[in-house]
Amino acid sequence: MPPPLIPDDLRAALLANGHRPDAGDRVPLVKLFNPVGPGRWLICEMLPDEDTLFGLCDLDQGAPELGYVSLSELAAVRLPLGSVFAEGMVRLMAAADAPPS
Repeated sequence: MPPPLIPDDLRAALLANGHRPDAGDRVPLVKLFNPVGPGRWLICEMLPDEDTLFGLCDLDQGAPELGYVSLSELAAVRLPLGSVFAEGMVRLMAAADAPPS
């Protein structure tokens, strides 16, 4: 069985962010991306169902948006190099306003 897409320590931090009542700008904890094509997700929280993630979703179509994405759907995508994660380092609003890379 492959390792989980999001490690337990980051999963706990994402769940904690999902329980915080304030809706201010948050620092993403996980960057999920397609290593062989378009798509990146800067994730800052996870809902109690442990499948619904919230963050900046950018499918490289010129319109990144804040929204929800399903962890199980992302994990089900099969790519030649697999799925990769990294810790985020920018605030969501700054990433949303950044020019395309």
